Amino acid sequence: MARLPEPAHDVSGPSPLEAAGPDSRVAVVYAPDDLARGQYLFFWTHVKRRRTRVAYAIIGGLALLGFAWLLWPLTGSAWVALGLFALALPFAMVGLPWLIVRATGYWGARRALRRQVDLPGEHEFAWTRHRLMLRSRYGTSDIPWADFVEIAENPRLWLLFISDRMYYLVPKRALTPAQSASFAQALAAGRQSDAAVPAAPARAL
Repeated sequence: MARLPEPAHDVSGPSPLEAAGPDSRVAVVYAPDDLARGQYLFFWTHVKRRRTRVAYAIIGGLALLGFAWLLWPLTGSAWVALGLFALALPFAMVGLPWLIVRATGYWGARRALRRQVDLPGEHEFAWTRHRLMLRSRYGTSDIPWADFVEIAENPRLWLLFISDRMYYLVPKRALTPAQSASFAQALAAGRQSDAAVPAAPARAL
């Protein structure tokens, strides 16, 4: 029979949306600046991932070998050209895409707010030390902290990844100092405690 995986971590107990106090819940209406800054943080989070750096190294090495083959035999001037090419590679592979993201991020965020139906309107977040819940006009999500595959943070926002490319965005501007401290403590405590809990076994049907 088919075997369906159970949730990785327990989500029993009262809903944070019902039980959370004022310091453990916040309503967010996204602005274009939030979404644009989320794209910027996502870009650098992606660049810093080990597999991305390995891919860049392989592609850069192959590009360098290919350019050297075009210049063969490597005379004095060819070595200079090869060195300049090597210096330009990081900009071509990282700097140029970053400039494109930076130049188009705000425009893309405004377009997403106009066209992506689940982004406009109020998004209510509530949390405990075990899980995060999100409610919008399109439904409710209930996610244990340990089920987020990656967390990225800067002074303006948190990105909570549920996959390599999908994330929840929590802008810090929407939180009071007390809410921000409560959120950070719940996130740290939940991920630390739940990381030691083994995933539930698959259930046979």
